[in-house]
Amino acid sequence: MIRGEYQDTTDIADAHRPPAPLLPVAIGIIAGIVIDNAVAFPTWALFFLVFVGLTVGIMSRVDRVASLKLGARSITLNAGCIAVLFASAGLGALRHAVSDRWISGNHILACINEEPILIKITGSVHTEPVVSEPDPTIPRAYSRGPRTRFLLDAAKIEGREGPIEVSGRVAVSIKEPLLELRRGDCVQMTGWLFRPSGPQNPGAYDWASHYRNKGILAGLSCDHTEAVIVLNRSASAGWRGWLSRLRHRLRNYLTEQAFGEDEQSVGVMSAMVLGQRSAVDRAMNEAFLKTGNTHFLAASGMHVAWLALIGWGVTRILGLHYRISALIVGGLILAFVLLAEPRPSILRAGIIGVLACLAAFFRGRYNSINALACAVVIILMARPSDLFRPAFQFSFMATLGLLHFCPLVSHAIATWLFHRNRLTLARWFIVPGYQMPILGAERQHESIRSNVGHRFASSVCLLFAVSISQWFVTAPLACYHFNYFNPLAWLGTFVLAPFAMLATSIGFLTILLGLLFPSSGLLTGPILAGATHLMVGCVKLLATIPGSLLDGRSPSLLWLIVVYVVFWLWGYRRKWVQKRIERIGWLPHQHLFKIVAIVLVLCWLVPPRWTRVESDTLNVWMLAVGDGTGTVIELPDGQVMIYDFGTRSPFDAGRVGVNFLRERGIRHIDTVFVSHPNFDHYSGIETIAKDFSIGRVVLNDQFESFVEEKSAGWYFLKSMRDRGIPIEISSGRRRFLDNGVVVVESIWPPPAEQRRAPDANDSSTVLRVVYQGRSVLLTGDIAEWGMAGLLAQGELNADVLALPHHGSVVHNTAAFVEAVAPQIAVRSTRQRRIMTTNGIEKLVGPDRIYFSTADDGCVRVQIKKGVISARAVMKQ
Repeated sequence: MIRGEYQDTTDIADAHRPPAPLLPVAIGIIAGIVIDNAVAFPTWALFFLVFVGLTVGIMSRVDRVASLKLGARSITLNAGCIAVLFASAGLGALRHAVSDRWISGNHILACINEEPILIKITGSVHTEPVVSEPDPTIPRAYSRGPRTRFLLDAAKIEGREGPIEVSGRVAVSIKEPLLELRRGDCVQMTGWLFRPSGPQNPGAYDWASHYRNKGILAGLSCDHTEAVIVLNRSASAGWRGWLSRLRHRLRNYLTEQAFGEDEQSVGVMSAMVLGQRSAVDRAMNEAFLKTGNTHFLAASGMHVAWLALIGWGVTRILGLHYRISALIVGGLILAFVLLAEPRPSILRAGIIGVLACLAAFFRGRYNSINALACAVVIILMARPSDLFRPAFQFSFMATLGLLHFCPLVSHAIATWLFHRNRLTLARWFIVPGYQMPILGAERQHESIRSNVGHRFASSVCLLFAVSISQWFVTAPLACYHFNYFNPLAWLGTFVLAPFAMLATSIGFLTILLGLLFPSSGLLTGPILAGATHLMVGCVKLLATIPGSLLDGRSPSLLWLIVVYVVFWLWGYRRKWVQKRIERIGWLPHQHLFKIVAIVLVLCWLVPPRWTRVESDTLNVWMLAVGDGTGTVIELPDGQVMIYDFGTRSPFDAGRVGVNFLRERGIRHIDTVFVSHPNFDHYSGIETIAKDFSIGRVVLNDQFESFVEEKSAGWYFLKSMRDRGIPIEISSGRRRFLDNGVVVVESIWPPPAEQRRAPDANDSSTVLRVVYQGRSVLLTGDIAEWGMAGLLAQGELNADVLALPHHGSVVHNTAAFVEAVAPQIAVRSTRQRRIMTTNGIEKLVGPDRIYFSTADDGCVRVQIKKGVISARAVMKQ
């Protein structure tokens, strides 16, 4: 039983809070980076802001300049605090400006125009080259081999008058495996130098920002390994080469005697023990993602804590002085940070761990919030763009949840149990908030057996509270960034944590023993393998639970901010809010936060489609899918149709479609038209069908005559039938929709029994969409025979023309374009204008609006109030 009277400490997060002098500095730096990213202020203004802040801080004392009353509390601001905030904000903005906008005069970016250029470049390999195998699940027109990727520190390029010294980091991709290359090697390469491109379609990932946040402003593509010449390997003897060899040696200690050829377990252990996140294979990563437990793979504070516990336990067992133990543990943490991949979570955990060791060494008072603020300051001053990376946000948000939200969750559970007279169980949920117990109880002297039982039960309850709190705090962020929601992620954390801790601890001990006794892997290897296989098996089992990964419904930034404001008010100012609401009188102050939570959940559940359907507008989206076609038609009544979706380019066009459809809030596709059996017109549809329901697939009656058995088209039709998607065969001219508002009709090809097309291209279904007297003509890959047949039929006028066969030109293309007489012509291709030599732009004519998806990205054609318009969506 709990002795003593239960104390309802609702605002426990504020109780006995120790000072955190670095917290205002961290807040100011974050604010400055955000402001400078939104509004690029001139440099003199940022220097002025820092100068004013420092001047006020030096001249000020602790005199009160403002006092804000909050219920029983008051927040007192002094000139020094305000000065620190202003100076920090200016410093953060200035650091971001230097990182984002200040580029050296000889930076390699100055050599790049809008188009890629062929160049010979010399530099040193900055990162260990990684050979990546192509994903076998992605449908491709042509087989693709492994690629080699690494970062290159540019030194010089070959100019017309000799070598030119340059600087900057370049992301290199070689379309073949290059196994003999090592970090630090000096190489000369010949390839295409380019700027990383931004997203071409709505919902696509912004790779340009991704690389820019890492300080990479250029990319280099090489077709063959022969284009890479190793000039010398002298640099490999430097500290980076030594560090690379040490990583390789430690990985051998960890995995050589334990896993053999088990690549999945090798990758998992390399990520958890050595922080080598890139070693995890795709299937295992997806399993952890589906269970909502990728944080176990991202080496972070949890792994540092386990390493520190092992180091501290071993040193104390050996009888070493606590200061010696603190130094050894600090050294272990620093070694872990150096050996692991430089990720925000690892850096944050390393800084906090070292500060904790310093506090133990000097017997000082450790403040976790101050340590977290220190980590924020160090990381953002080194790389301010990390603030916008999901990894940084998840890392620090999860840590805040552990430090602050976990005691609140434990308190809420304990309160609920206490009021239901479950006193013993409530006692197990006691979690100190700044060393202040939630339940004011004093324990009597108990037996060792009872004490061990209590500690075990308390640990299980604490793990449950940690799992719930981490899930609560990070779930909104996951919905915002990745558009998925893991309703059972808390269960995965609760179940997997003991196995992960066991496997990681054994992994750390395996490496430590391997350094002392290299042959110890024969003993520890089987134990490590057993623990790892147990954890991996548990992950795979949890991944099979239905509904473990749901669509996150793309919440807005405003929704995300409101959620975290509500979290803060509930944890820190609950009584203050309730008292203010109580004064209003008519609002239910006692259940206010429950009502707000329900409203936020309902707002999140509102289908985005409800807010994005335009009842008086017809939209035709022509997406950029490389060497292929992908067209999405949104009708005013909310129906969605797809006309072809595929590519011959070496990526999955279906992922482009999935991301776009999610961005538009689309959940169901009414009709998919596949014009003809060419791979670049249907390869992405199977991927789309995995994530979205499809009402029907429409083919013309000439389609299957051009499909050979066991061909790609044959497997496509089989996959549609296996999924239970109805396949409808149309013949000749037909209206698929005519509701008095919109007309969707096919005008080609003729019935197969009358005239058979000479090839698959000329058998393409030509679709016309008419709304408010305006029309769009989608032509597939028709060529001479098809265009001649349509010219003979007449009545081809359309306001928008999707140019036949990706803008190819044959002898009657000019006549066809003139007969259609479009205001707008769109070419779906990967061939940029500068590389086009067939004269299609001249043929279209200067009086018509012309778009090319290779140059303009996704093109949106819109018909509204009888007016037709088109624009390149992703171009600013």
